[in-house]
Amino acid sequence: MHDVNLLLVLVSAIIMMVVGAIWYSPGLFGQAWLKAMNKKKSDFKRSGKVLATGFITSFILAYLLSIVINMSGADTFMLGALAGFWVWLGFIFTTHLEVRMYEHRPWQIFTIYTGMQLVNLLLIGGLIAIWG
Repeated sequence: MHDVNLLLVLVSAIIMMVVGAIWYSPGLFGQAWLKAMNKKKSDFKRSGKVLATGFITSFILAYLLSIVINMSGADTFMLGALAGFWVWLGFIFTTHLEVRMYEHRPWQIFTIYTGMQLVNLLLIGGLIAIWG
């Protein structure tokens, strides 16, 4: 197993949380997501439990991406972003496409969510490669 820079993983998880907050803001995709979900903002409560779960899952994803990047030898932003892309395609895109097809949810929900994950994995993949 390769060494993992836990400070870098922590920073990456925080970055992912910030990207998510911006992504789902009313100025970006928040309103479109609510409309596609047929929900109102008041239907969702931001609780410590929800935020903690989001942080923990972001931390785990950043940790595992760090291992993938270390094992691949990626040492430039572009190579790290490419590793992030392959992780996104192989694990995020495929699993969420399957769920989307079974649940018959609108394509807009799928593209908003997987788009955010793509941005996160490209960004933190690049950062992990140059900082790690």
